[in-house]
Amino acid sequence: MEKVFEINPELVKEDSDLEIIRDYREDDRLIESVGQSIYESGFWKHEPIVLWGGRENILVSGRTRLRAALRKEIRKVYVIEKEFKNITEAALYNFADKIERKSLTQYEIMMLSLSGKKDTTEKGRAAELLGLRIGISKTTIYKARSIFFEGDYEILLKIREGKLTINKAYNIHRGAIYEWERASANKRGFGQGISGYNR
Repeated sequence: MEKVFEINPELVKEDSDLEIIRDYREDDRLIESVGQSIYESGFWKHEPIVLWGGRENILVSGRTRLRAALRKEIRKVYVIEKEFKNITEAALYNFADKIERKSLTQYEIMMLSLSGKKDTTEKGRAAELLGLRIGISKTTIYKARSIFFEGDYEILLKIREGKLTINKAYNIHRGAIYEWERASANKRGFGQGISGYNR
C-alpha cells in the first residue's frame, strides 16, 4: 500500500515535458481560496499531492494545492508516490484525477487526445481506448485532433481561453473548410457540381 508522508513543498519539482502534455491554466482566485483553506485548517491528508515515484519529487497531480501551499508559505504538505511507466501514463493519471474533480478543460482534453495518439498496442483503437479511459467519446478525440492539426490559430486560442468547446470549434473549423473548398471549386468552374457537398 502506498504511504502518505510529509515533505517541504519547495522540494517538489515540475517536469517540463510532463507540463507540455498537461498544459494547465492558472486560476489565481482558486489558488488563493485553496491556500486560505490550507492556512486555516491545515493540508488535507486524504488528498495528498501525487509525485512520480523514483523521479526525485516530480509533480504529477496536485498543482493547485502545491501552488496554494507555496503562496501561504506552508512548510509541510502531504504527498504520495506512484509509479508510472512513461510520461503519457503519468499525464493520463493527472487527467483522470481532474475529471473526477470536474476541472478538466476543453483545451486539456485536446492536449490529451494528442498524447494518446501513439499510446496504444492495439492498432487502430487509440482514440477508442483513450476515450474509455477518460470518459469522452472517440468522436470528440477525432474532432480535437482535427482542430489542432488543421484548424486556425484563433480557434485554438479561443479553446484555450475557455471561449469555445471542442464541438463548437469543430463546427466552425469544418464550415471554414467547406467555404474554402466551395470558393476553390468556383474558381475552377465547378461551382454547381459542389452544391450539397459536405465532408
